[in-house]
Amino acid sequence: MARHAHRLESHRAPSLADLAADRVLARVLPLRPPGYVALLGVSPMTRRCGLRLGERDVPLTVVNRTLETAQDLATALGARAISLESFRENPPQGCAALVCATGATEPLLDAGCLAKLVSGSGPLIVDFGLPPNIDPSAVRALSLERIGMDDLVLTAREERTAHLLRLAPVRAAIDERLARLRGELAARAIGPLLARLREDFERIAAAEVERLLRGDLQDLDEPHRARLAEWAHSLSHRLAHLPLSGLKAAAEHSSAEATEAFFREARLQRTSDRSVSASDAPARLTSTRSETS
Repeated sequence: MARHAHRLESHRAPSLADLAADRVLARVLPLRPPGYVALLGVSPMTRRCGLRLGERDVPLTVVNRTLETAQDLATALGARAISLESFRENPPQGCAALVCATGATEPLLDAGCLAKLVSGSGPLIVDFGLPPNIDPSAVRALSLERIGMDDLVLTAREERTAHLLRLAPVRAAIDERLARLRGELAARAIGPLLARLREDFERIAAAEVERLLRGDLQDLDEPHRARLAEWAHSLSHRLAHLPLSGLKAAAEHSSAEATEAFFREARLQRTSDRSVSASDAPARLTSTRSETS
């Protein structure tokens, strides 16, 4: 089952950064020329997006308040770096998308800066900021497309549902095998008690036959005595079949205390040191399995 589940590893539910990168790729790749993607902020989100976009050879520009920090990420991504101040004053032309993920408490780009970026249909805005890194009113005024955290979270939920549906066959198979294992372990745990119950049926039947042979049927010859004993033995097995089958099935769904209560009330418990109870049977089973391993 582990091997079967691991084969689905390529269908992992995507992260928010992966979803954002997919949306950006859908916008950028069809463009000719493709344009560049500006990563505003140095964060795990922008780094993950940058890695995904870099795999598709999308030109990247890292924008940050501190130029040195921007250069560190730009070097890792094979991108160019620019300070936030320079980007605000004179953003490079050809921006196809802007991915923002900073901890700023106020918008970093206003309408004036966004207007400098607009050419053609304008850049796609992906804003991870809470509160937004880009002024939403400025985005609406310029008729730009903006994807915020609410949109990404909703998409992530849909992707998670689809991912769970892909895992449904594996989950069903695991449940089926767990049910089978539970039945096997229950049968092993209660096995000694069931064997004693069958022996008790045989003992009672044999005692009754012996009583008859000493009384009303004492004149029977040996062949008929043997035939009667054989018949009583077979009858005891048939009579024991119903409670044995029922107890075996019930053991899968009931506690050890309930099973032990049945044998206690049926007066079938023995007090010898060799007796096995429903409560210590699982422990004995575990010990046996450990010794086998």
